[in-house]
Amino acid sequence: MLQLPTTPQTPNQLIENGVRLFIQAFPTIYPVTLAVGIFSMLPSLSLPALSSDNLDDIVQAMLDFFPYLPFYTGIMLMLYAILFYQLSVVIRGITISYWEILRTGVEKLPILFVATWIYAFLLGMGFFFMLVPGIVLGIALIFYMPLILFDEKGIVTSLRESFRLVWGQWLHTASVLLLAFLISSVVGQLIAMLLEMLIQATIPLDEAVFLAVLKFIYILITSLLSPFLDGIILLLLHDLKLRRAITTAFIETPKNGQFNA
Repeated sequence: MLQLPTTPQTPNQLIENGVRLFIQAFPTIYPVTLAVGIFSMLPSLSLPALSSDNLDDIVQAMLDFFPYLPFYTGIMLMLYAILFYQLSVVIRGITISYWEILRTGVEKLPILFVATWIYAFLLGMGFFFMLVPGIVLGIALIFYMPLILFDEKGIVTSLRESFRLVWGQWLHTASVLLLAFLISSVVGQLIAMLLEMLIQATIPLDEAVFLAVLKFIYILITSLLSPFLDGIILLLLHDLKLRRAITTAFIETPKNGQFNA
């Protein structure tokens, strides 16, 4: 069990709690993270043209994959929903069966599916017009998924609530997410480099095979480290709720007309 703080945390404190959560949860969640890694490799494995240097080949491969995209998206969303639920179980220190987690995830899947497509569309529009709006929207709306899973929010209300929680604390939110991403990237690169040197020293491989193995390793490591970022999202969401509660209590005016700080 990870004791959640009752007061707002600094970015460093949130990262420390995120590391603790990752260490506590990893023995339970690594099968799901492995599944995420395997499924994330399916498009490139089934359509090698996605890795081509020819833009026409890439576009054609994307068009070929498009009919399968809804099914693929549904599976990935289900896996991430299970991951979030498992992290929540560790935070709360309770025991819930896989079947119960799976049942709850399936119930939420239609809402998650539509909300994710709206999120992707808004992100795409933001990046289409300019880089900055895309980044701002991406961070402001990032909490829609846990809000659907844990706060019973709907498609639109989850996105709106995420925006409301983040907007007054955008720099704080962005700094925590950036710090977590940098830590995850550096750790992942170090592990990948060590494995690369180990493979080069012990197993003679053809260059093409070696590059394919490196790609597989990188995707696998990224997937295994992804619960750290997901845990940070849950902890940061709790932190933003605390900050809003304090702000609301500070500015609320009771019936006697006096501010209650």
